[in-house]
Amino acid sequence: MSSQQSGAASGQQVEEVAAEWTVTWQAPGERLEDWCNVHVGEDKTHFASVSEEDGAPVGGHERVWRAQVVDEGDNVSSGWRAEGVGPTEHVSDRPVRYEWATYFPRDYPDNTNVQFQVFTQWHQQDPAEDVTGTSPPVAFIVEEEKILLDLRYIDPEGDIGTSLVLEPKSEIAPLERDIWHYFRAEILWNLGSGWIKVWHSTTRPDFSGSPVERTGLMTIFPLRGPLQESKTLEPGTSYLKVGLYRGDEEKNPKFVVYHDEVRRLANPDDRLGCS
Repeated sequence: MSSQQSGAASGQQVEEVAAEWTVTWQAPGERLEDWCNVHVGEDKTHFASVSEEDGAPVGGHERVWRAQVVDEGDNVSSGWRAEGVGPTEHVSDRPVRYEWATYFPRDYPDNTNVQFQVFTQWHQQDPAEDVTGTSPPVAFIVEEEKILLDLRYIDPEGDIGTSLVLEPKSEIAPLERDIWHYFRAEILWNLGSGWIKVWHSTTRPDFSGSPVERTGLMTIFPLRGPLQESKTLEPGTSYLKVGLYRGDEEKNPKFVVYHDEVRRLANPDDRLGCS
């Protein structure tokens, strides 16, 4: 469905709105109240604001987010998770920009043979009561010692109109431990003409390199009700989740990852809210 490019950012639409971009939401690492919600298991401290005195890595800000997932008590919605929930995105003709930093500590487990590990995602939102959720349309994952961009779309001609199709994954960077990884993602939210550009750096705030670019994407999934009943494509929404979400088959019982300076930039009058 999509195409892939790697080159300098050249989208005229991005350049037109860049001058108007402003920070419309942020969770810099200090207050849980900055998040719309927190998805965590029984131990609420498994997604928390921490400082260097609490074991946070150096190089971030004074306080950062720690997401810790263990095999006991953190099973939520068919996986083990500790995630902060950010704002909800709607179909738009203007892109938005997200920036954040992620740190995988020295003892982050080997992930050569894992089910899945998601550290940033934009999950679908569908108000239908019988919808329990699917894989997200846009996610950043860890797989085979690499950081990958993971994309999916729904095939409207599939079984009852809800068939998920996996796009080819794009490598963003090797999984280097014990350093901060800085990300910038510019996304156009759309049912079929969406796109994403991703910059990665280990030097803050240097995003001068060429981005990984994917176009022709379903960055927002259609609502299942109209799709199943009449093959009508009515847009749902996507909402941000940052932390760690992994499968329950990994042998290592403890996974820890850190995040810092999570923020959204857009035109100030863009629709924005919590799920």
